[in-house]
Amino acid sequence: MSVGDLLATLSSAELVSLVATDPDLEYAFRHALLQDAAYDLLLRHERQALHATVGTALEQLYPERRDELAAVLAYHFERADERERAVKYLVRAGRHALARFGNREARGLLDRAARHLEEIAGADPATCVEVALGRVQAGFTYIPFDENLALLEDALLRAEAVGDPRLLARAHLLIGRVRNGQGESYARSEALRWSLDEALRLGSELEDDRVRATPLMLIGSARFNTGDYVGAIEALEDARTLLERFEDHADAALATANLARALARAGDFAAARDAARRAAELAERSGDPNVVLDVRIFRGIVAAEQGDLEEAERLTAEGVALADDVGNTYCSLVGNFYLGDQRLRQGRPDEAIASLERSQDLAEFCDAGSMLSLSGAWLGAARARRGEDTVASFTGPVARAHASEDRYAEALVLQLRAGARLALADPDGKGAVEDLETAAGLLEALGARPALARVLADLGRAFLVAGHRDEARAAEGRARELAEAVGLVVERGASR
Repeated sequence: MSVGDLLATLSSAELVSLVATDPDLEYAFRHALLQDAAYDLLLRHERQALHATVGTALEQLYPERRDELAAVLAYHFERADERERAVKYLVRAGRHALARFGNREARGLLDRAARHLEEIAGADPATCVEVALGRVQAGFTYIPFDENLALLEDALLRAEAVGDPRLLARAHLLIGRVRNGQGESYARSEALRWSLDEALRLGSELEDDRVRATPLMLIGSARFNTGDYVGAIEALEDARTLLERFEDHADAALATANLARALARAGDFAAARDAARRAAELAERSGDPNVVLDVRIFRGIVAAEQGDLEEAERLTAEGVALADDVGNTYCSLVGNFYLGDQRLRQGRPDEAIASLERSQDLAEFCDAGSMLSLSGAWLGAARARRGEDTVASFTGPVARAHASEDRYAEALVLQLRAGARLALADPDGKGAVEDLETAAGLLEALGARPALARVLADLGRAFLVAGHRDEARAAEGRARELAEAVGLVVERGASR
């Protein structure tokens, strides 16, 4: 009997039914239980042979659709126990999913490939590295940093053994991304600095600006985190120029968004707003929802730096909602932190606490130690606004920021502690003045003029509480001058 006759017999027996005629005939079992029963009747070697036949037929019939069919082909070759062919299509399907921004789907496919590779004697080392790097790339936004880092350290050793400079560059880049996400300092973290510098060196050695562009972006971001705004702006400008030339819209958008943040931190708001708008255009061109939401949050940060808190909250809340929709855990934790800060600065401590507690929970999950410490400090500031004595809760965050040489974070935490001192039933004006004078010195050395203006405004208030009116007028006058010079809106009272 022909296949058509057999299908007709099964159809007349109401075991299968015709579901499509175009582009090909397609039949399906009428009930899933019937399908399971028929499958279970086959002997193991019969099932494997049938899956191998189907997989091979699909390869031969649709060679132009192998990317589209890669997941199906992988499934059949897995069931046929042909692991090497299965891995080939799992890797291909993972790439296809990443290209469509299906990060969780890609991670699942590549995890399966990794399990098969462990069972293949003499598995190709380069494929093992490629699969590991793909797993990290797919899982960056929702897999804990420590788990991704362990995977990358193993992949780096394998890549060194393979000796392919492009694989090595990719491994170092991803290590840089993960360590940067964890909050490591470019100045203090030898491991972070080594990976980013190695990626840049390999790009130069290969004479490939595509390889050089991404480490430049990460180095710019790392320099920003250490307060080197001039160095950050220079690296990010170079990176975004290269990335736009190669039409890498996703990374170009991120580089430009980071550039906007660096310009805003330094007080150049006209250039920062232009960069933020360009970042949004590039993000839309990329089509990647993760980049779109990331840039939305960055635009909120820029608006908040200038003091436009209503726009900042709108943009950041939109970014957080998108992050939650697509399951981007890391961006949700960052967005919730900034949302908490923006709500606190608008005098809404209860709403700020809800956002900051969410950020803290996600930071614990992601193993983002620096963000965990900072969210704790901001929670202390919000609870102080509700009348709690939280001054002691700032000791750890101040020490951590100081030890990591993050002078900007140290200054802001000191500013928050000063606010908590002033919120006490018996305000500690002297202690607040000491904190704010230290914060002002740190910010002035960094050239972080918008934040300095806000700290000076708070210092004026602290001097008044401490009974020093002349010093209060001097601090307030300097705050006004600085705010006017950079086009800043200084909030009334405590700025955080």
